[in-house]
Amino acid sequence: MSENLTKIEKEIVEKIRQKRERVLLNLKTDAQNLRDSADQLLSKINNKGTSAYYSSNHDCIRYSHSVWKNTQRLSQLKFLESDIIEKQKKKKSRK
Repeated sequence: MSENLTKIEKEIVEKIRQKRERVLLNLKTDAQNLRDSADQLLSKINNKGTSAYYSSNHDCIRYSHSVWKNTQRLSQLKFLESDIIEKQKKKKSRK
């Protein structure tokens, strides 16, 4: 963390980093669930083909949406953190 940040900015950046860690864990879980769900579907396709019944609401859509949502969150949080640090660096360099 930059030593140029105020106490409040350091606290905010730390909270952002903690949130990123939690979101990253959720992303990992959802990515693993998506992989497992896709693997199960591929197995069903390979083993039963057209004779099987397929879900019209397969879990892949839920997991893929969650993966997308969590990557969006990580992107936004990283941008926010970087923005705080960069703005503070610019303030300090002007002095």
